[in-house]
Amino acid sequence: MLQIVSSAMLLLPVAGDIQISPGDIALTGPGAAQRVLVLQTKEGEVRGDVTKAAKLTSSNPKVASVDASGVVHATADGDATITAIHGDGKATAKIKVQKIAEPFEPSFANHVVPVLTRIGCNSGACHGALAGKGGFKLSLRGYDPVSDHFVLTRQVLGRRVNTQEPAKSLMLLKPTLAIPHGGGLKLEVRSPEYDVLADWIASGAPGPSPKDAHIVRLEVFPGRAVLKPRTRCKSSSAPGIRTACRGTLPASPNSAAPRTWSPASMTRGL
Repeated sequence: MLQIVSSAMLLLPVAGDIQISPGDIALTGPGAAQRVLVLQTKEGEVRGDVTKAAKLTSSNPKVASVDASGVVHATADGDATITAIHGDGKATAKIKVQKIAEPFEPSFANHVVPVLTRIGCNSGACHGALAGKGGFKLSLRGYDPVSDHFVLTRQVLGRRVNTQEPAKSLMLLKPTLAIPHGGGLKLEVRSPEYDVLADWIASGAPGPSPKDAHIVRLEVFPGRAVLKPRTRCKSSSAPGIRTACRGTLPASPNSAAPRTWSPASMTRGL
């Protein structure tokens, strides 16, 4: 599950309660994940994001674990509770995990293209350029998934993907620098992005499908926040509290679960 947080302005620390957003989370399918925010509130209004400073724990890590950045990872079917503690404040969120053992087939349009966009393969400075790079051209930022799938799976005698031995696919060998690549290192072996591409190739490298999930609604949390005017975030070491927003893309009926997004992938096809 892909994720993103886009953010903001700095606020001076204020005393108050905290809350976890979202408060109830459903994780569906293998590899499902969801980023949560720990928000400081006062008089019912959000005053800042204290996720990095909060202590996050899971009541049942065997069902769902949570890391220091606030990403909840599904590990087994069942229920769990995520607890956040910041100062004297405490908040909880309910987690329900299901269908974790069901087969999962990555979607070219919803998983592969976003990964290629995130690591810059289809940017204007790389293979998304008008003439492409090194005889390999992708649509700019993945606007044409059908054409991109043809280029990746049919051109160069199909050597860009090897469904029998995914690790020997050019689209994995080059960005990991297993063989020379003019664009440098783009992927770390066994990183989440690498695994998405490898799993897609291993599943037969399927193309775009009418059954692919599509966005039906965009939600942003928190819906209201108090920001201090003329205060900008210049560096991660600046004092104060960073206020962030988290987005959710409730999926179409064909999708197992909604999607979330985080800062690094704000440009991925939205």
